[in-house]
Amino acid sequence: MTSVPKPLKFLRPHYGALKSFYETMGDSDLKESLKYRLLGSEGDIGSWGHEYVRMVMDTKSASGHRENFWRHVISRKFGEEEGGWGSREVRESYGVGFWKEIRKEGALMQNKVVFSVGRGRRVKFWKDIWWGNFALCNSFPSLYAIASSKEAWVEEFWDTSGVEGVWSPRFSRPFNDWEVEEVERLLLTIRGARLNPLMEDRMMWNVTLNGIFSVKSLYNDLSSRRAGLFPHGLIWSPSVPSKVSFFSLGRLLGVRARALWEFWFALFGVFWVLPYSVKDTLIEWRGFMLGKKHRKVWKAAPLCLFWAVWMERNRIAFDNEDFSVHRNLAGEISQEYAKRQSEEAPIDDLMELVQQIVAFHMKHNAEPEAVDLLMEVEDLDLLVEHVDKTNHKRTCLYLTSSARYLPGPDDILVLDIAYVIYLKFEEYPNALQIAVFLDNMQYVKQIFTSCDDLLQKKQFCYILARHGVAFELDDEMVVDNDEREALQDIINNSKLSEGYLTLARDIEVMEPKSPEDIYKAHLLDGRASAGASVDSARQNLAATFVNAFVNAGFGQDKLMTVASEASSGGSSGNWLFKNKEHGKASAAASLGMILLWDVDSGLAQIDKYFHSNDNHALALLADYIGKEDPSIRIGAILGLGLAYAGCQNDQIRCKLTPILNDAKAPLDVIAFTAISLGFVYVGSCNEEIAQAIIFALMDRSDSELGEPLTRLLPLGLGLLYLGKQESVEATAEVSKTFNEKIRKYCDMTLLSCAYAGTGNVLKVQHLLGQCAQHLEKGETHQGPAVLGIAMVAMAEELGLEMAIRSLEHLLQYGEQNIRRAVPLALGLLCISNPKVNVMDTLSRLSHDTDTEVAMAAVISLGLIGAGTNNARIAGMLRNLSSYYYKEASLLFCVRIAQGLVHLGKGLLTLAPYHSDRFLLSPSALAGIVTLLHACLDMKAIILGKYHYVLYVLVLAMQPRMLMTVDEDLKPLSVPVRVGQAVDVVGQAGRPKTITGFQTHSTPVLLAAGDRAELATEKYIPVSPILEGFVILKENPDYREDH
Repeated sequence: MTSVPKPLKFLRPHYGALKSFYETMGDSDLKESLKYRLLGSEGDIGSWGHEYVRMVMDTKSASGHRENFWRHVISRKFGEEEGGWGSREVRESYGVGFWKEIRKEGALMQNKVVFSVGRGRRVKFWKDIWWGNFALCNSFPSLYAIASSKEAWVEEFWDTSGVEGVWSPRFSRPFNDWEVEEVERLLLTIRGARLNPLMEDRMMWNVTLNGIFSVKSLYNDLSSRRAGLFPHGLIWSPSVPSKVSFFSLGRLLGVRARALWEFWFALFGVFWVLPYSVKDTLIEWRGFMLGKKHRKVWKAAPLCLFWAVWMERNRIAFDNEDFSVHRNLAGEISQEYAKRQSEEAPIDDLMELVQQIVAFHMKHNAEPEAVDLLMEVEDLDLLVEHVDKTNHKRTCLYLTSSARYLPGPDDILVLDIAYVIYLKFEEYPNALQIAVFLDNMQYVKQIFTSCDDLLQKKQFCYILARHGVAFELDDEMVVDNDEREALQDIINNSKLSEGYLTLARDIEVMEPKSPEDIYKAHLLDGRASAGASVDSARQNLAATFVNAFVNAGFGQDKLMTVASEASSGGSSGNWLFKNKEHGKASAAASLGMILLWDVDSGLAQIDKYFHSNDNHALALLADYIGKEDPSIRIGAILGLGLAYAGCQNDQIRCKLTPILNDAKAPLDVIAFTAISLGFVYVGSCNEEIAQAIIFALMDRSDSELGEPLTRLLPLGLGLLYLGKQESVEATAEVSKTFNEKIRKYCDMTLLSCAYAGTGNVLKVQHLLGQCAQHLEKGETHQGPAVLGIAMVAMAEELGLEMAIRSLEHLLQYGEQNIRRAVPLALGLLCISNPKVNVMDTLSRLSHDTDTEVAMAAVISLGLIGAGTNNARIAGMLRNLSSYYYKEASLLFCVRIAQGLVHLGKGLLTLAPYHSDRFLLSPSALAGIVTLLHACLDMKAIILGKYHYVLYVLVLAMQPRMLMTVDEDLKPLSVPVRVGQAVDVVGQAGRPKTITGFQTHSTPVLLAAGDRAELATEKYIPVSPILEGFVILKENPDYREDH
């Protein structure tokens, strides 16, 4: 056994430091006693004995040097911080653990240390506590922020040029008016402080009177800080082993096995509600009138329960044969399966093991592990046999969530399995959502025929109507004719206007609003009101759109609709003729938005415009498609596209397709025909229409290919393949034969549309690669590539956040045509969902020197705030209206954005996702994407004579409401909890699905990210997701609690 004590083993590697210290020592007994060792070799230190060390350290003459001796060793080993008050932070991984742990405890003393300033060379002016009770950086944070040197020593700010010396702190810039007073306060604070060049700076321990540190004072200080009681008497119980006591001390957590506690209370006949935390439980633990013998057992009980639960948890997690063997086997089976597949070896024995492991996992709430294993061995069908009523919902939730991260065709297979499981347990509404997601109308028909409950069928119709699915019911799905007709009306959204107006009456927003109510010019300075004279026609046009957006669906406004006693030449006609030329088309069309969804009374009001002598009256009938006036033709064509969006109506195809091949038709008519066909056949992959658009593109001359409207033709083609992924490949190959002026634009548009809403990372990377290229002027394909990034990445929250980051990088490093598209992409990612970081970015870009960037940012501010009445965005836009009061184009964009923010007086949303953000409405996305593509060349389209493209947003407009109805589809007000949605995928049991909720009575508004749940057990919702129209049926097991 060596005679070298641990401290000397610690010193052995630092012989050099010891020797140099020895050589600087003055003559003393200690130096003499160390002489014969330190003048030897490094190995001699190892022969020091305990007795010698004790002799040296007890020498009275050594008392003055002992502290310096150890300080010198520590500083040589680890280095010193600035000022020399302590060692540097220990970062090495070997041989430093002892001092690293000591240094960690320094935090205990930080607030108890002050400095006595002498020369001021070792004390930081701003950061150390040297005058008063706080560091100056904390007392004067605004001055610290502009300090020229935040690490300056006290001595640097002491000016000795005067008689007594004065303080002269230095700052990085001149003071603002409001900062002068703060500087005066700083100088008054430190006025009494003086430096003494004859004294060294000292560190003082302010816990003791003499300022000298002692371990006892630190212990007393820590003891006095302890707040509240601590159950030390129960923890250090003599009735349990010491390891249990130490474990209980470390486990003061809130985890309890309630069944064990209740069993224990039952044994002693005790009725007690457990406190919230373990600490409170132990503090309140009493004998409860038990005898002396029983009290001893009672006191030991909580510690024993902690220990038992912990040991069982460890056994399950680490030692349990079932779990550990199954987990290890699952990993090994995956590897072995892949190996055998490559070798084409038999796998029967592996599949037997898989059967057993999956059965075990499904019985023990480990559904994700079972699903993952079956995905690895490519046999998900096996899952259907093992699900039961207790776990099928959790299993399907995991399947549908994981589908977003799987490549095709695995994602479709996973959703098919979830669909089969939902059908097996008659969860028809959930099965319908998957069928709609897959765009599989056969599945939808199967659900209708499998379900016998008429109430559920009504709910199915509401889900289909919200998604915009054109679905025809037949005798097999609904036998009774009257019932079938009623259900078909729901699918056709005939009930939407009624429900929307019921919501408006409940929230008391039925009174029409004028554009001036939205502008709120009285809140600004005098410049804003002068803006009206800049371009009155343009401002009237802006007011037309604002009026339409704000009063959308309400059936009444202050500009276009007339009171019953007014004549046809009343205020409505007057406003129509306040717009010039093509502006009249938008004014007439605004009536359609005001009367949105109200077919019966709406047609009566629009009918008078069909008999007007004015050439710009907008008609939405097929008879007007062949008119000579391009404005009327485009109005009719676009109107048919909006009315029949997603219907795949063959009559519309037969009427519109010939226009594409008409050599005499103007370019704008052909472009809007392609867009309308894209709306009607969105996501259909219709080859006939695709071929017609391709021929129309090939027939364009070089001059026409350079026109902005020509770019709508590739968009119409892309809408046919919206979300259809690989189905676009054949058409994409054909597009490579196009003229080089349009080829790349078409490629990017087709790619972005085909993979919209899929979250495909590879496609996002490809699009980012296109944006990274530095191209010549005149190239336009990077605009749709930027929009494509947003379209693909908007599928789920993680991809959305990453896309926002990528777009911010493009803003910094991208070319100008990319910067012009980035605001529009941000608007798409956060549409009707005003995220603060995106809001700030767009606010910054709205003042950009490039007018196109500024206009795109302003429009995007309107998109992200659409229908939210967001006060911050509304304030930004008011200020912008004052800022751009002389620039008609930018002011027009600001007005449009203001109208969008107050869309439907805050009752509407443009978000294309619904049903808990699971389903993406293709027609809604088509309308949004069309507007964004038009905004890529704002001056030629939106600010030109095609401003009515703004009305395509009507495809995405939906009430952001929860409307509960009874079995007769009459509004039924019930209490609901509305809060932020919580992701519960992969969690066992019945976890909370919302957080931070508030209780309201229906109908209620739902913001982005909100989720609702019933706050009463009196009714049972037919739909698992409370959005839009939800049918409630009475709970037969409910009893009133009197």
